[in-house]
Amino acid sequence: MRKITGLIFFLHFSIAILGQIDIIDTLSVDTNRDSIRKDTTKKYIDTSNVIFKIYLGFHNTKTRVVIQLSDSPLYDIKKIADDKLVVMLYNTVMGQSELKKEVELPFVRSVYVEEIGKRHSQVIILTDTNFVYKVFTLLRPYRLVIDIYPDSVANITNKYRNYIELGKKYFREKNYEEALKNFRIAAIEGNSTEAYYYAGIIRFEKKDYPKAIYNFSQALKDEKKFYDSYIYLSQISEDTKDFNKAIEYLDLYLRIAADTSKFPEIRKKRQYLQDIVDKIIKLDSIKAVNDSLRAKGKPQIDSAEVDSFLKAYGIKEDLKEQEPLKLFIWAKEYYDRDDYERAVKVLYSLIKLFPDSKFVEDSYLLLAKIYFKLMLYPQASKYAQLLYDVNPNTEFLDEILFILGKAYYYLGKYDDAIKYLRLFIQKFPDDKNCYWAHLFLARIYEKKNKPIIRDEEYDYALKLVPDEFSLIKLYRELADLYKGKNKLGKSIYYIKKIVEIFESKKEPQMLFHTDINYAIFTLPDLLFQNEQYDSALVYYKKLEEYFLREYPEKLDWVMFQIGNIYKIKKDYKNAIVYYNRVLENYKNSIWYNHAQFELDNVKWLMEIEPKIEELKKKKMQDG
Repeated sequence: MRKITGLIFFLHFSIAILGQIDIIDTLSVDTNRDSIRKDTTKKYIDTSNVIFKIYLGFHNTKTRVVIQLSDSPLYDIKKIADDKLVVMLYNTVMGQSELKKEVELPFVRSVYVEEIGKRHSQVIILTDTNFVYKVFTLLRPYRLVIDIYPDSVANITNKYRNYIELGKKYFREKNYEEALKNFRIAAIEGNSTEAYYYAGIIRFEKKDYPKAIYNFSQALKDEKKFYDSYIYLSQISEDTKDFNKAIEYLDLYLRIAADTSKFPEIRKKRQYLQDIVDKIIKLDSIKAVNDSLRAKGKPQIDSAEVDSFLKAYGIKEDLKEQEPLKLFIWAKEYYDRDDYERAVKVLYSLIKLFPDSKFVEDSYLLLAKIYFKLMLYPQASKYAQLLYDVNPNTEFLDEILFILGKAYYYLGKYDDAIKYLRLFIQKFPDDKNCYWAHLFLARIYEKKNKPIIRDEEYDYALKLVPDEFSLIKLYRELADLYKGKNKLGKSIYYIKKIVEIFESKKEPQMLFHTDINYAIFTLPDLLFQNEQYDSALVYYKKLEEYFLREYPEKLDWVMFQIGNIYKIKKDYKNAIVYYNRVLENYKNSIWYNHAQFELDNVKWLMEIEPKIEELKKKKMQDG
């Protein structure tokens, strides 16, 4: 692997990334010294050595880094696809996070560039834990996104962690159907090796060996943790009379396992299998001699014993599901890399070549998921409907009903969407996606102009909302709904709910959450429109407090509106103060001329109103 030498990269970490973000000091990286140091100047350095800027954002399960290349040709992606730089970026990120976990160069096993179309490439990082890190993805020319995960577990969101824990609970209770449903979601969507491991055990117990083999093979991407998978794979191989493969799996277990307590038992089992293999080889030899003797019409050697043993223990040449299993593993690998075009091609081949395979249902589900992610809803509904029609009791029923409900919603087939969303809620009332099902139903009934049922569904959704940020988004949806219907009171109620969440947390980075940012700017405007000027002034002042120090450029409208409120309240001195702030600090603002006009208007009012009052008094005196 080639190394980068002689280049200095200046990393500027900014707030340009969506999601929860921490603002971090400017960092400079010198790849010659393998060092990362803070730059106390906090300024861009004007030098020809700067080839890109980097923006950093912390998310729930990963740290996202965006590299903005500056005048660098597109092929420079291959120059930065280097294990040394990957480790440096990883350690930079970990140094700024709570994990405080550093790695050395062996952490990166290999790096390769994969072309995706004419203008796009992605760099895949394979680590020494056999876990694939899709670190670099080129989104458009001169811009790269890096998602860095500390280990395989960190690639699972809190949502999928909950599915794993719930699955383990059902597993302990021997409710394998419910356990499998939860593990499957965490495995496919969260890419959880732990979920694959438990799903493998369940399918092993159900003698569903092809899918068990697939599950254990995925779990073994983290073989240092789930090395017991080799024991199950060995047993499957023994049951299918592939004794050589069974021995191979036990050898892998003995080489990898950290817990040595099972070693005596495993070695004993290995010897038992080896004895069978040795006897088969010996008796195969005897059988060959017997065949020769039989051909010559001579007496045979223990013919009955040989035939009986070989019939009972003959090594099976192949599993009929081996080829479809291999194809499905390929498809899933492409799916995990977001290489949907290749995944679809492999799945089509699997369905065409092996129409009776147990992996056909899995293929239909994966196709439906891929097309839904690509927003190709006709195709998504086609494959989901195919699976539902072929097997309405499929183990994937929860996912199929949910996909059908959403796909038909986006296709405008609202009656079909209602049918499948209702069926999903009826059959899976405790599923976390019931929140989304009720939310989609509420949106459908809004489009069908049925406000009573719509409000009922929104109430259900509010009771089932899974997390705080989903709650914020739901409040935003309701606020926009009522604002569009000119019901400002209700809109203000929900916007206030969002602002209250922000104020209860007092976390400055939440200001850059799209819906929170929207709410704190919109609330005072709505209060102003509703002529609640005192309340509007309170929230405009809060905006001034939140943004004046770091982002004063956002406040031109706020300053202008505060001036307007003081003008309405006839507090002309304060109105002049805020209009002047617009004129002094925002010369290029669209509100500059408005502020000048209102300032002149206020000065005129200050001059004319005393005269009007004097005339009124004189008129009253004159009676």
